[in-house]
Amino acid sequence: MITPSMSPPRAGLLALVALAAAASASPGLAKTASPPDRAAILQTLLDCRTKTDPQQRLACFDAATAQFDTAAAKGDVVVVDREQIRSMKRQAFGLTLPTLSMLTPRGGEKDEVDSRIEVVLDEAGPGQDGHTYFTFDDGAVWRQFDQSELWPHPKKGMKAVITRGAVGSFFLSLEGKPGVRVQRQR
Repeated sequence: MITPSMSPPRAGLLALVALAAAASASPGLAKTASPPDRAAILQTLLDCRTKTDPQQRLACFDAATAQFDTAAAKGDVVVVDREQIRSMKRQAFGLTLPTLSMLTPRGGEKDEVDSRIEVVLDEAGPGQDGHTYFTFDDGAVWRQFDQSELWPHPKKGMKAVITRGAVGSFFLSLEGKPGVRVQRQR
């Protein structure tokens, strides 16, 4: 997936170019309408598949890949693979970031990281407001905001699962025990 204003990973660029070149191996492929969220620079590259003359086709791919490479080097586009998307979603789990919806595949397939994450407790303790704060191995900080009793008592190294509930709520469960309502702080 290509998104504007990110730093360009070179391996991803080469993978995309290779994919486009492989897809272009069949000169009979017809041009398909581009989805509205597809970057114009990518569409230019993919449109080269419609060229039937081998020399025109090669010239088109050469020009389009050079243009794509320049845009990637300037940070105008970036190629992100599925694992990088999972990592970003995991880091942002619990935060309100509406732009992450563009990282969900067009088919609407939800990844497990969209609804739950598994983390390891680094520390837990009361905050100045009297609520328990949890810091996990990924650096995320969550705050318990209900009055439920948490059992077992949180200890460093415990396995935790945070699941997305209804209406933007989240639940934290330690060692598979019943959960408490939490809110992501950072």
